[in-house]
Amino acid sequence: MPVITTGINFTDNPATEQSLWPLIKPSLHLDFKSESLGPLNWSKTETNRTSTYLNSSGFVKKAMLGSPRFTHNPTTLRPEGLLIEAQATNTFPYSESTSSYGSDFFITIAADDYQSPDGITKADRWKESDTASRAQHWKEHSLSVTSGQVHTISMFVRPDGDRNVFALHFFPDNSAFGQGICWFDCTGDGSVLYNDLPGFDQCVAGMPTIVKYPRGWYRISASNKATATATGYFSYRYTKQGNINTSNGSIGNYTGDTSRGPWIWGIQNELGSISSYMPTEGGTSTRLSDFGPSNEGLYMSGTAVEDFYSQGKGTWFVVSTGPTNLYTNGTNHHLFTLSNAAQDDAATYQVRYNGVARLASWGSFSSIVSEWNFHEPAAFNYVPYRRYVAALALDDVAETCKFWCYDPLDTGTTLRYYEDNNTTVRTDIASFRVGSYTNGGQPYLGTIESIRYYPERLTDAQIEHMIKRI
Repeated sequence: MPVITTGINFTDNPATEQSLWPLIKPSLHLDFKSESLGPLNWSKTETNRTSTYLNSSGFVKKAMLGSPRFTHNPTTLRPEGLLIEAQATNTFPYSESTSSYGSDFFITIAADDYQSPDGITKADRWKESDTASRAQHWKEHSLSVTSGQVHTISMFVRPDGDRNVFALHFFPDNSAFGQGICWFDCTGDGSVLYNDLPGFDQCVAGMPTIVKYPRGWYRISASNKATATATGYFSYRYTKQGNINTSNGSIGNYTGDTSRGPWIWGIQNELGSISSYMPTEGGTSTRLSDFGPSNEGLYMSGTAVEDFYSQGKGTWFVVSTGPTNLYTNGTNHHLFTLSNAAQDDAATYQVRYNGVARLASWGSFSSIVSEWNFHEPAAFNYVPYRRYVAALALDDVAETCKFWCYDPLDTGTTLRYYEDNNTTVRTDIASFRVGSYTNGGQPYLGTIESIRYYPERLTDAQIEHMIKRI
C-alpha cells in the first residue's frame, strides 16, 4: 500500500500525531463535499424537475433531471455533501403563487413582491388588510386526510420588522387532527415560542423545526398525525412580536397597518416529515426517491468493489447529517450496505429507531443465522440534524467487530463504542451501495459528507484519534 508522506496537518504534538495516523491511504475515499461521486455508478429516472438543493450562494435551486444533489447548510453555507431523500409529494398546489389557493383572513396578498429564496422575485407579501384590532392574520386550506397519516406543513417566511412571529396550525374540525399549533419566533437564529402539537409515537416527524436561511429568510415546519379519515384543515399565520403568551399560547390584539406584512414563499404540505422544497404550479408535485432497485441509486459492484475492498478486514469512517424521518418504530436508515453478489445481508452502517434513535452497525454474515446483530452504543442517543462521525472496524482473523460514534458537539471527551468479539466476516463481498439497503429499501434520509475505507484493521488508538479530526 502507498505511504502517506504529504497532506497531513499535525496540530498537536507532531510526534504523537504522526504515530497515530495510518501509513496507508484509504483505498476508497468518497468526498461528496467536492460534488463528485468518484467511482460510484448513479442512475435516477426523472421526467420533471421537482428536486431542489441549496447552492453555495444559499439559493434554493432545481436539480437537473436525473442528477445527484450536493447541498449546503442553509445557515453557515458549509457544504454538506450528497443529499438523499425518499419520494414525497407537495399537495399545496400553488407553493409560490399563494393568492391562487386557499382562503385569506385579514390579509391582502401582493404577488411577486420580493426576492424569494431561489433568487427570483417570486415571494408574495401578506399585508394586513385593515387597521382593525386583531390577534393574527392567516391563510387556510383543506385536504382529505387518512387516519394515522403524518402530515407536515412548512413554508419560507421573511419577517417585516416586528411582524416576525409565525404559526403553523392543524384544525381539530371533523376530528381530523387533535389540537395542534406551533408559534415560531423568526428573529436571530429562530426559536419555538409555543407548541401544543399533541405528540405521538413518532420520533422526529413530530418535532417542529425552524432553520435560518440567507437574506433574512427562515423555513418553519410542524407535523401532526391524523386521528380520523376526514377533511383536514391547515393554516399559516403571523402576528406581532410580543403578542404570544408563551406559557399558554393565548394571543393579544394589535392594530393593523395596511402597509405592513411579511413575505411568504414555498408553502408545502407532505406526508411524513419535512423534506427539501418541491415547487408546485397549479397541481401537486412529486419528487422521486434518490435510491432504487439494484440498477438505480448509488452503487458499485463486481471488480470495482474488489479493487478497494479487503475481504478479511478493514476500517470505515463515515461523516453524515440526518436523517429527518425517524417516525416508525423499528425503522432503519442505511448510509451504506455491503453484500455478496446475491445481495445477501452483510455489514451496514445505519441510523436505527427502536423506541430510541441511535447510530448502529449491523451484520448478518450467514444465510441461516445472524452471526452478529445490532451494535448500538447504549449511551449514544442520536439527535436529528446533527453532524456525526462514525467508524466501523472489522477483523475476520480475530473475529471482532467494533463500532464507534462521535458527536462533535458533545461536551464529553469519551467516544461511545460497541464491541463484538465473536464475529465471522464473510469474504465474498461484491456489492457496495450508498444511501440504502441492498434492494434499495430502508433508505438514509439526510446528507452524507464523506465515506472512506482503509483495507486494514486500524488500531483503536488510530481510530479514536482520526474520528475527532475528520
